[in-house]
Amino acid sequence: MYRSIPSFSEYLLVEQDEPFVERYSKQAEGWLLSDFSGLEVSISLDSVGVELSMAEIYRGVVFE
Repeated sequence: MYRSIPSFSEYLLVEQDEPFVERYSKQAEGWLLSDFSGLEVSISLDSVGVELSMAEIYRGVVFE
């Protein structure tokens, strides 16, 4: 049986090999995908009222 979590409305997939994040946010018609790349951008998480910088997400990560 499939059960949804009503409050689950946003999630991130974080790439480990390069500064790239996919944000999925729940909309009435389905999930909306937004892509973010580079260390100079920020990601707004509307569901929790937080803005994350890509530089902070990847702090301490060395890309080869």
